[in-house]
Amino acid sequence: MRRLIVFLLVFAGAVTLLPKVASAADFEIITGKPFDQSVVTNFYLEGQAIPVQKRNASLVKTPAGARVLVALLDTSGYGTDITQKYHGLMITEGTLNIGGKAVSPGSYGFGLTLMNPSGPPTGSKVFRLYNQAGQKIMEYKATRDEVLARAKPLQVVTKKGKPARLYVGRDWIEVN
Repeated sequence: MRRLIVFLLVFAGAVTLLPKVASAADFEIITGKPFDQSVVTNFYLEGQAIPVQKRNASLVKTPAGARVLVALLDTSGYGTDITQKYHGLMITEGTLNIGGKAVSPGSYGFGLTLMNPSGPPTGSKVFRLYNQAGQKIMEYKATRDEVLARAKPLQVVTKKGKPARLYVGRDWIEVN
């Protein structure tokens, strides 16, 4: 009888902790002072200090506890080699998975370009990730969300138990 009572108490305790453990394994948007302290003013890419758009930035905590900062860059006034290549930045403290490829901790520039440049502007796009020297690290086909209620220039959408989605306008990639 004692063993049964001990087993039931341990089982009840474990069941009580399950929701807390499950919620700890989700992506979390970080706001307030931690967000304000994390956003950089300028981002260094290919020898250029490019201004960061704080209003189009997001700080996310991964299920593993690492933080990821993504933001759009203000490339107006820069040459076409920069404006056509870079739309934003990604700084990660932990390894991420984008399109089945591991992305190591570090800082990167990213761009989203049409797969068919002569096609419609709403056509399929490719997400490209570059190191700070401008070398392409990876590329992944983005998904277009035509039913998104309110497209923003940049946003990260999280859902319980799912990978995060990094949206640039209506186009998104999955990050886990």
